[in-house]
Amino acid sequence: MAIYKGTALVSQIIGKLGDNIFQRWKNKKVVKSAEVSVENPNSDMQQMIRGALGFTSNRWANTLTAEQKTTWESYASKSPGYKKKPAGIRQLMDGNDGTFFGLNAAIKVNTQLIMAGLNPVDVAPLADAVPGLPLLHSASFNGTNLIVQWDTFNFPANSKVRIWIDSEQELFHKQILMYADAVDEIKAQSFVRGNNGDPVEFIDLLGSSVYLSIDCISPAGAISRAGNTVKFLIGGDDMFVYLPVRQLVLNLVAAAAPIGDTDLDLSAFVPAGASSVILFARHDTAPGWPMGAIAQIDLYNTVAQGVCLSLDNHGGDNEEIMFDTAIIPCSAVGHIRYAYANNGAGGITTNVQVYLLGYVT
Repeated sequence: MAIYKGTALVSQIIGKLGDNIFQRWKNKKVVKSAEVSVENPNSDMQQMIRGALGFTSNRWANTLTAEQKTTWESYASKSPGYKKKPAGIRQLMDGNDGTFFGLNAAIKVNTQLIMAGLNPVDVAPLADAVPGLPLLHSASFNGTNLIVQWDTFNFPANSKVRIWIDSEQELFHKQILMYADAVDEIKAQSFVRGNNGDPVEFIDLLGSSVYLSIDCISPAGAISRAGNTVKFLIGGDDMFVYLPVRQLVLNLVAAAAPIGDTDLDLSAFVPAGASSVILFARHDTAPGWPMGAIAQIDLYNTVAQGVCLSLDNHGGDNEEIMFDTAIIPCSAVGHIRYAYANNGAGGITTNVQVYLLGYVT
């Protein structure tokens, strides 16, 4: 609390302004910080996290040996730093001043294990193999449950997958929707937790879009890279599947000669059920090419149906980079068409890269 003095323009302020409260106290004008209201629904999830924090902290203080603590300090030293955060669970898990200590690492890893239904560990996962990359391959809604299916590759035994969900319309916060045994490869759930922690049924979210992603945690506490991301309209038919890593599917370097209508085979990356592909194209030229020079790349389904994505560069401009993203229907399973035009004025060449970002089922 502090005393403040009025001015000729504003003699006094009474009430709340921003994070401060202005009032009179013992005939003095004072200002104090407003109390911060912390949402604490004390949900089952919060209770589980608090229990995990308490268990790990107590085990660190009373059970772990010096050698075991050393593994956590080594693990923490290899982890990225964090910005300063306010007190609370996040402070305990990530550290408060950008330094990630062994205790913070033990709390974070073991909380993740306990939340996944796995046993806590006393030794950091230094040598444990990171679980293989999980891939979501379908999502559906049956009127009650959101059903997610995935593929597993090279997982340590008894690993768990974590299905993450986020709302495109911000109807709820990003969260872990479900945990499951990695080998199950399918799980259904009827609700997501709302912003206040209460369950929100998917039937009440009909017509909204969600993003689904997946990762995997091993019994030793090692976590995989995130797998692909899926955009899904609840109650809709189409599902947008984004690959974990974009794939370069067409690379024309110093292209000069025109290329007529040509097949582009993407079937190695696109499943049989895909109706369209999601592509990113880039077209760039060197500076100084003459007026009248034109180069163009076209991507499309069939000639008859017309061009879906076209990037053209014109002479007389400075070095120019054109790029765009498009969803193109497949002419056959995983196949589209492309053509490259170059009028050859001044012997110009251009570079074209096309990346596959994902597909639509």
